[in-house]
Amino acid sequence: MPEPKFLYGTHYSSPGYVLFYTVRVAPEYTLCLQAGKYDHADRMFCGINETWQNVLNGGADVKELIPEFYKGDGLFLQNGQRLSLGIRQETGERVGDVNLPPWAETGAEFVAKCREALECDYVSAHLHEWIDLIFGHKQLGADAIKADNVFYPLTYEGAVDLDKVTDPVELESLQAQITEFGQTPKQLFQIPHPPRSITLAAGCGAVAADDAGAGAAVGSSSSGAAGKEAAATAAAAVDGGGSSSGGGGDGAGAGAATDGSGEGGILNWGAYVDLRERSTQKLHKDAISAVVVSKDGNTMHSVSHDGTLAIYSLEEGRQLQAGTVSDMAVSSVLPLEDGKTVMVGAWDNNVYWFDTDFGRVGATLSGHDDAVSQCERVDDLLVTASWDSSVKIWKYDEAASGSCRYVLGGAEDG
Repeated sequence: MPEPKFLYGTHYSSPGYVLFYTVRVAPEYTLCLQAGKYDHADRMFCGINETWQNVLNGGADVKELIPEFYKGDGLFLQNGQRLSLGIRQETGERVGDVNLPPWAETGAEFVAKCREALECDYVSAHLHEWIDLIFGHKQLGADAIKADNVFYPLTYEGAVDLDKVTDPVELESLQAQITEFGQTPKQLFQIPHPPRSITLAAGCGAVAADDAGAGAAVGSSSSGAAGKEAAATAAAAVDGGGSSSGGGGDGAGAGAATDGSGEGGILNWGAYVDLRERSTQKLHKDAISAVVVSKDGNTMHSVSHDGTLAIYSLEEGRQLQAGTVSDMAVSSVLPLEDGKTVMVGAWDNNVYWFDTDFGRVGATLSGHDDAVSQCERVDDLLVTASWDSSVKIWKYDEAASGSCRYVLGGAEDG
């Protein structure tokens, strides 16, 4: 049976590529991989611009960047150990520190600017395209062929069942190929990944208003003409220049509201690009993991990785209360109707009832085998979700001293 066709015999992620970048900080791994010798000096990681040009223009060079380009102090770019990495034939120069681009004087500055670029809105608007290639629908099949994204067959999951290989020489060869030349990650998505919904900042003006990226910024999952149409629709909604539904040009549609609201005072959230910041509140010392606003719009409840719950009055513009719920991060918050109790899910697998009258935890429910990610309540039922991939339904039982009992599918399990 003929071997399936492929475009790239080298994988974009492999030990050799990782060690190519990190030879200066982990030379022992490179020496182990290459039988006690460094690679030829002209093939070493010598300069950012040179490596970029090779990847951009070389058909056989498909390496991706590694995390060190976006975090840390850039030591992997410096020959701090004064390793003897050889002399280049082309220039006669001894290989030392990596040559940086003119906009970075040090490795630390280079990494910091790379991280800043990575966090840019332009990257966020196009990140889903990379996801499609690595984890999504363009990884395998016809879509991968159209995207020129076809690698050596053995790098894909399920390409060979090693348990069925009886020849020890063949088995060793296959294992070495998989280990040394990289593996494609598990395919996670079968359909195009949606773009992140963002508003492009002025500092990232590389995306034109009529570009496909602008379509992504207004929530469109398509590109090209569809993206342009979405961008034009959003612009019309902001400017009050017609109906977003296409049902007439007299301004009667929801997208035509010039005051940010539609018929009956319903806000036109589809034109959210016209939102203006009202205020910024610093209520926690660490990342905020969940926030809920009361139905009357007067109170905001937030929880954080610092283990605290904060209650803020939007009406009065001040913090009403704050308290520590758990020694670990808390990840969900649910104010109850009595106005005195707040349910909080935490990374320690527990659900807490926080009593706002006393400013402390009043009760605790050990609910899951991993962090509690969400809590919801309907009548006498409590629904909790967790990182352990389970959703549990609990029933309030006054006969059992007001405790919660685990219920699933209407049958009480205890």
